[in-house]
Amino acid sequence: TVFVSWIITLSSVDAAFSSPHLGLGALLFKPKGMTVRSVRDSDKTDSELYDAGKFFADAFWTGKGGSNVELSSAKKKTLERNQMADFRRRYGNSLNAKSDLFIAQSSNGEIMGCAGLEVDLIKPRTSRENGIKAPLMSNVAVGKKFRRKGIAEDLVKCAEKTAVEWGYTDLYLLVERKNVAAVKLYMKAGYKKIWEDNDARTLIPTKTGLQLVPTVTTCMRKRLVGGGGFFSNFFTT
Repeated sequence: TVFVSWIITLSSVDAAFSSPHLGLGALLFKPKGMTVRSVRDSDKTDSELYDAGKFFADAFWTGKGGSNVELSSAKKKTLERNQMADFRRRYGNSLNAKSDLFIAQSSNGEIMGCAGLEVDLIKPRTSRENGIKAPLMSNVAVGKKFRRKGIAEDLVKCAEKTAVEWGYTDLYLLVERKNVAAVKLYMKAGYKKIWEDNDARTLIPTKTGLQLVPTVTTCMRKRLVGGGGFFSNFFTT
């Protein structure tokens, strides 16, 4: 449906909105007993994707776009169902070995954060080049009460390690330019801006429901291991 396609686009574009900053605080206040693991390694993949989708729908919309608007119960349920379906499609397909979802959990099993990774086509929308298939990190979110504790950092590291294990030298992500906290987080972690899309769209909650609005997205890349990258021929980073 159109709604599902919007969720797919949105969750990719707004990766790690409100992610915590890296620094001494993340080291001092990292939750004890926290684990980060792959749903691919679980024998309960479907139920975990269900729980992660519900968590993401709540964490992602908290303060989205600076809005304090609360979605109605019915709209929240619809959002959760679509997000769960999206997670199953992206990360639960056994035929797609190059996709995974990482979940950070507390010692009592509560989901604290998540991050997705999948191989996708990377190219500027206005470019005439064919682009390249490469790992794209998306669906990064940390629960409101767990932010600024280094959880996002651990999730990003898991995605980076997995991308290298898959045989790739670069990791990409898309983030809204106005999401200054997330952009700073990624730059501090070694990611560099390579292009911007000035005609992108995103969803924000309003009193009448979800509304599609203009935004600017930034594509960022990190060189994980030595070697030349496709876009180094076209962009100065």
